[in-house]
Amino acid sequence: MRKFIILSISVFFIIVAALGAKIIFQDTNKKISSFNSSLKFEEKKDYDKAIQAILQNYEENKSSYLYNLRLGWLYYSKGENAKSKTYYQRAGEIKRNSTEAMLGLTLPVSKLEDWDLVQSTYQKILKIDPNNFYANLYLGQIYLNKTEYGKAKDHFEKIYELNPGSYDANMNLGWAYYYLGNISGARELFTNVLMLSPNDTLGMKGYELTK
Repeated sequence: MRKFIILSISVFFIIVAALGAKIIFQDTNKKISSFNSSLKFEEKKDYDKAIQAILQNYEENKSSYLYNLRLGWLYYSKGENAKSKTYYQRAGEIKRNSTEAMLGLTLPVSKLEDWDLVQSTYQKILKIDPNNFYANLYLGQIYLNKTEYGKAKDHFEKIYELNPGSYDANMNLGWAYYYLGNISGARELFTNVLMLSPNDTLGMKGYELTK
């Protein structure tokens, strides 16, 4: 009798475990299916259906980084920047050191023209990843537009040192040097720009100014 009870309990736990595994498997399948459908709709630029494919099981996955990141991107693509901002912020709260989510956040925030938040987000990224190409590039451009050429130069030099073959690094550092009076340095960089991008209008303008 005791052996039968032990056997029955064992069978019970096996059944429970099997059911649990089945539920987990079904949940995983839903996630894969939702994302695959969403990607297909996005390829067709049908953002409403791409969003709906994610939202249909968002409630049980609202703590998922990928779900929130995806919705941030899709709402941005659709032009709903306030919603995009919300989901990118949620993704950032889930993965606090994700520079991916922070860079994503700057997209809708730029459209909303919240430049203080844009700038502080780039600065936050650089505390985590000091050599981040895009944070250095875009923060440098903000300083360039503010005529804070020394600060702009520091960021552009960082990306140029790591990416000397980059069009953006050469172009932006060229203009920072020009405004700081480093004409020979600017000319060399604008020469690089025209080597990388023949007949580039902005590159030609910089090159002519440094003759």
